[in-house]
Amino acid sequence: MQTLTTILDSNSITWEQTAPNVINLRCPVCGDSTKRHWVKRGYITRKGNEYIYTCHNECGSMSIYNFLEASFNKQTARKWYSGQMKDKYVSRKSKKPTTSKQKAPKTAKKEFNGKSIQYKDKNGLQTILITPVKRSRKGSTYLRGRKLDHTLDQWYYEQKDTAIIIPLYNRKGTFIGFQKRWLEQKLFMTKLFKTSYPRVWNLENIGPRGGNVYVFEGIMDAMSSGFDSSNVIASLGADLTTEVLDELEDWNLIFCYDNDEAGKVKTAKFAKLGYECVIHSTKFPYKDTNEALIKGQTLTKIRKYLERMVVSPKKAVATVRLGKAYKLFFK
Repeated sequence: MQTLTTILDSNSITWEQTAPNVINLRCPVCGDSTKRHWVKRGYITRKGNEYIYTCHNECGSMSIYNFLEASFNKQTARKWYSGQMKDKYVSRKSKKPTTSKQKAPKTAKKEFNGKSIQYKDKNGLQTILITPVKRSRKGSTYLRGRKLDHTLDQWYYEQKDTAIIIPLYNRKGTFIGFQKRWLEQKLFMTKLFKTSYPRVWNLENIGPRGGNVYVFEGIMDAMSSGFDSSNVIASLGADLTTEVLDELEDWNLIFCYDNDEAGKVKTAKFAKLGYECVIHSTKFPYKDTNEALIKGQTLTKIRKYLERMVVSPKKAVATVRLGKAYKLFFK
């Protein structure tokens, strides 16, 4: 692949070899991400004597000949073709790059039926039986204690383990997993049917591109923020991955993590990546928004507080590093 890397270097294309037969690069065809210049969504892979280019942004898959022609010029493509490959190893069905996505093998989609969920773990196939929380006295009592609306359709209850079950969906509304929260102990489990699925709650409901989306650690924190459901997501106790950040680059993400040391570390991380963040006031005596709601604050006051505490990435980094905090609070 030395000649390919030489072509990329001579045209100032950022790349790295991530495996013996894989090169990861910024796509020169579509330009890749316009906001984050370190993102590389293009891949050149080699299987035997065949090279394929794949872009996970807009361009889809194409032969190396078509990739070189679309990225640079016909002369570059012909030089590569004549010098490095033979006709039987190169696919030249089209001289124009295709924009169709590479089709993945079809698999049966899981459908959420509101009655049971099947998933696999190390012990094999598991089935949990569920019912809407509003039909469960224990589940309804628990959510009312957290000052949350127990009548919402997204809440389900598992009687066997005395747990709340919350289904998870991707941007297209496909059922991809669930979160399980035990009521009698401070434990929760997030189960995704595939590791490639986004570990995020409420992706299917976010509003139009360009709008604000507040990122919380937990589902109950997001629901206690006072914002509309189209303006919140939850990372389910983990950091948003690069893939999720790329998928949401057309929205204005604002990170609102917990008011504790772990939350401050995560806040600094995403502030350094260029995102706006909520920096909690020293007069905000709560760990998170759900605790504020439980202890008497209203949804309107919590929302207005969060809106006031949003700061720029640069200011967020300085604030976390110097240990400063703002004195604004509920008015």
